[in-house]
Amino acid sequence: MDESVRSLALGRPVRRSRRLALALGTLLLLGGAAALVVRLSGGVAPQPAATQRVTPALASAASPAAVATDELVMSALAQRNIGLADAPAARRAIVRTVRATGLVGFDDTRVVRVRPLARGRLIDIRIALGARVSAGQVLATYDPIELSELTGRLAVARAELARAQAGAEAARQALERARQLVAVGAAARADLELRTADATRASAAVRARDGEIAALGEQLQRFGAGGPHAGGGVLRAPIDGVVVKLDMVGGELVDVDRELLTIADLSTVWVQADVPESDLPLVGAGQDAAVAVAGYPDRRFAGRVAYVADMLDPRTNTARVRCAVANPDGALKLNMFATVEIAAPAGRDGVTVPAGALQQVDGKPVVFVRRGPERFERRDVRLGVESRDWVEIADGVAAGETVVTAGSFQLKSILLHDRLGGD
Repeated sequence: MDESVRSLALGRPVRRSRRLALALGTLLLLGGAAALVVRLSGGVAPQPAATQRVTPALASAASPAAVATDELVMSALAQRNIGLADAPAARRAIVRTVRATGLVGFDDTRVVRVRPLARGRLIDIRIALGARVSAGQVLATYDPIELSELTGRLAVARAELARAQAGAEAARQALERARQLVAVGAAARADLELRTADATRASAAVRARDGEIAALGEQLQRFGAGGPHAGGGVLRAPIDGVVVKLDMVGGELVDVDRELLTIADLSTVWVQADVPESDLPLVGAGQDAAVAVAGYPDRRFAGRVAYVADMLDPRTNTARVRCAVANPDGALKLNMFATVEIAAPAGRDGVTVPAGALQQVDGKPVVFVRRGPERFERRDVRLGVESRDWVEIADGVAAGETVVTAGSFQLKSILLHDRLGGD
């Protein structure tokens, strides 16, 4: 028969026999894998129809095997393969976490609103909105209308001082002569008393003129007279901070009641959070708080509750809680939305495990407790207070028992895989 005809005639049986051989090989492999799964109850491998499939990632001589209903055996090699880790259940002071949303704002105790010291005309503005300034830095100069008047008053006061000093010197000399005359009996004691009173009044006049000159000099110094900008007023930054408001332009007239700019020290900010009424009994001044913002998802800013409002907002049934938060690098910006977590002590101790140890089986919380180097037990637990990093175990695990953290999900998967018969 022709070779091509023979291929056509034999092709169908050949393909069928290959499929049969592949199926037999697969059954043999499944039978060999099933031999690895042994139950502690009898130590006998189940029948091929109900065999447990071994997780492909762990398919080796060290693969885990589900045993009994709530127990697992996993070799040390398999534990290393999945990165299994554990930690002891620990007793600690239970702290509830109250969560609320808030807004970043000024620390009102670190905000300064700058006004001119006298009416005048702005000459030179040296800062812009958002600028960082240091205490003592010149912000602007202006021509104070009162400056010329103060200068004239200072000149008059200095002249009066010179005249008072001359009078005091004359009174002192007259007093000295009166003392000498009284000593030799050439003058009456009444004359000495009169000269003494004159000298006292002259000295008081000198002190009064000194005080007037000092006051005028201080006013002039506040205007900047005698400094690098003599002849004009100077606005200086009273604190280190950021210019968050600027309301002045060169050449305009300003008066003492005009707020020209606002400087805020943002090294500490206030986060105002709205806490629901149901959580208010747990919150008090002095408690620790952690603040998170969307701009820094992996960062928590440490703060402290500074104030809890005495009145609720009737629209939201919440109370305003103010948290003071350190902001040394300026990462927190004004008007940022924030999530606030306030640590509220529950006043008692409890057994806790890391949050990563908790799993759900049949809708119930469970953990896996290490019973030996290669042996693990599933435990149904009753939960208490939950935190971001840990969870309280009200019942099911004792303090000091070791629970699986990393790798607990893989143990759960193996347990459920065994329960379903490897399907």
